[in-house]
Amino acid sequence: MSISNDYLQFVADNHALGSGTAQSYVTAINKLENALRQANMLSPTQSLWKIYDTIFLAKLYEFVKKEQKKEDGGIFHNETAKSYWQKGFCSAALKQWSQFISLGTREEDMLKKIAVASNGSQLSRELMDTPLSQNPLLINDDLSIASLEGKTALREIEVRQNQSVFRKMILSHYNRCCCLTGLPIPEILRASHISEWAKDKDNRMNPENGLCLSATYDAAFDRHLISFDEDFRLILAPSLREYYTNNAFQEYFKRFEGAKITMPIRFPPSKILLAKHREMMQ
Repeated sequence: MSISNDYLQFVADNHALGSGTAQSYVTAINKLENALRQANMLSPTQSLWKIYDTIFLAKLYEFVKKEQKKEDGGIFHNETAKSYWQKGFCSAALKQWSQFISLGTREEDMLKKIAVASNGSQLSRELMDTPLSQNPLLINDDLSIASLEGKTALREIEVRQNQSVFRKMILSHYNRCCCLTGLPIPEILRASHISEWAKDKDNRMNPENGLCLSATYDAAFDRHLISFDEDFRLILAPSLREYYTNNAFQEYFKRFEGAKITMPIRFPPSKILLAKHREMMQ
């Protein structure tokens, strides 16, 4: 896959499905590249798609914002599709390119750690400690990365990426199938935490703290309505007995009682964490 296609997917993941923003941003980058060449700011052999220096991109972003505000379009004066610079698409696309570089670099580092890891607890600490670059284009223009608000914004971005990487890791280890039903539809699969993300910082990124469950079973597991015994077989909470005569309950839950999950290719679920999960069933 080309770098522009990787960027296309990155933008698509961050905008409403079907909005057309992703393709517009790729076009905007290409138009910006052409404008920079005509202004002799890029040589014929240089390409924005090969610039990964986020400090340079931050400076270029400020320059492009100023050019877009000029009545004659500044470096964009020869561009016939004026909406790309008049509506700020070029600067917005450049900002997302810089974000793509920073977040992509961090995710690549995290995936490398996952590939060679053998201890889930240690891996969790290493992933949590993977630094996020102090890129000013990761946050809103009115924030400084040195301010408390800026640091908070960067931390929120880091948390979202951690959750995204955890999901990719768990789905990969379970071959992108629900470990209980075998359902293979990624859009409705969840990386379920055995020990809650909010309450167990040490195990947030521990693959032994994850199960791949489809949405219905993830919701039931999260609310301690189902769990798994020490042999990884499904058990139902006593509070579900009132539903035993319901046909839908029989189909979706009762029929799986006692069924063993499909084990992951790496990092089996922690029996210790599952035991604690079972203690919270009612």
